[in-house]
Parts: sequence; structure tokens; C-alpha cells
Amino acid sequence: NIKEPTGINQVKVTLFTHNAEAFDTLLAVDKFGHFRFDNLLFENEARVFFSDARGRNTEPDIEIETNLDSAFHPLSPLTKFFTVGTTSVSGTLPEITDSLWMKTASLLPAVVVYAASELTEEKLNKKYVHGFFNDLNARTFIPDNDPFAASSMDVIQYLNIRVPGMHLVNGFGGEPIFYWRNEAMQFYVDEMKTPGSMLYTFPMRQIALVKVYPPPFFGNMFGGGGGIAIYLKDGTQPGPGNRHNFTIHGYTPLVSSLSAEPGSF
Repeated sequence: NIKEPTGINQVKVTLFTHNAEAFDTLLAVDKFGHFRFDNLLFENEARVFFSDARGRNTEPDIEIETNLDSAFHPLSPLTKFFTVGTTSVSGTLPEITDSLWMKTASLLPAVVVYAASELTEEKLNKKYVHGFFNDLNARTFIPDNDPFAASSMDVIQYLNIRVPGMHLVNGFGGEPIFYWRNEAMQFYVDEMKTPGSMLYTFPMRQIALVKVYPPPFFGNMFGGGGGIAIYLKDGTQPGPGNRHNFTIHGYTPLVSSLSAEPGSF
């Protein structure tokens, strides 16, 4: 549902699955702003982007509902307590009074614990970065700590300013392509492969972390080229600042009985 559908008759939907498959389509929008995306099955999770089909660089304010089986998360568990048999205690316990404690009690000296505080970069890496993306050769940028981010319209402009030696080329249809050491860089959003054109839809205020991997980056297929990973703030939680792109849950992946661990069923 588009909250303010004035003038919008179609919405462009781009969906990227966990294994980097992409689906791109146009959906009709009725006068109330409603649209429907049917007949699509995928495993794990996927990221879906919505944009105005008229090609305007705007962020439609969208609410979505999904009916997939594993998209349900209970708000709280229900716990029941029950007793089997009797719980009576034979005999009586001695009464413990303050005077018993005071005979041997003494105050311990104050203990002060000193700990080194983690750097913000370390905290963000632990929160967002996994697997091959934990590359020590990566250059890391934290937009919230960088004045260049405040003056950048989008992450493409930001990277073009902040990474010396990497140059921007506009490919077919205006698709942004970065080259570093004459090798193309691949884009990832929350570690999911993403076309560069989609990066124009993310305001800098939504980005928590940017990592740039020089070639060769082994997170790419066959390790060719470099990589640029953008991590969104609370990337899996749609909210007021994230109104046009969402992470949605799909079906539980099929587990082969030949490869399953004992006790996993």
C-alpha cells in the first residue's frame, strides 16, 4: 500500500533473493494506493525495493504485508507452570536472623574494574559483517562520523569522493560502475548482491557502514574484481526512515536427509 498515491498508477518492484537472483516487474496501483505481488516463492530471505515507475528519484512511503509461513514471529512465548506430585518439606528449617550474619560479616573493599572501550568500527563490524566480508584489506567508512557524508546526495557520490584510485563510469542506462585497478567493483547491500542503480535510493542517513574491498575480493563469484558493501542501519527492520525497501522472509530452506545432522529434524 502506498500512503500517498497521488499520480502514481504503477510501482516498480525489484526483488533480490538470498542467492542473488533478481526479479523486476511493474505492478498496477489502484486509486487507494493498493497493489499486489503474487505467485513468488523463495527461500531464506529477500530484499525488495519499490520505486515510482515514472522514473522519478523519489522514495514512496510504502507499507507491506506478507503471508509467508516463516514470516511469523511471536511477540512473546506463553509459559505454563505445573507441579507433579507433592511438594511438602519434612521437618523445619532453622530461622536465619540478621544477628547470625553480623557475627562474621565484614565489608569488602571497593573493587574498580577497568576495561578498554571498543572502537565504533569494531562494534559495527561485529554487528553487521560476516564471512568473506570480514576482510582485513577492506577500507571502512562510517558515514555518521564523516563530514563528507553529510554533503553527499547518495552513497555513489560519497564513494566517488572518499576512495582515491577508484573511478566512476556510467554504464548502459546510467548504471553506475566503479573501477579499481582496472577491475569492476560489485555492489552488496547487507551482503546481498545489488545493482548499482539501487544505491541511489538509499539516503546517507540510512547507512551505518561502508566497506570497500580491493581486487581480488573473494566474496565475489570466482573472486574476480573488487567489492563494495553497504550496511543499512537496522537493515532488517523497516521503519520511518526505511519506507521503500524491506527485507522479507521466505520459506524455510529444504534440508536434504543425506546432509542433515543427526537430531536436526
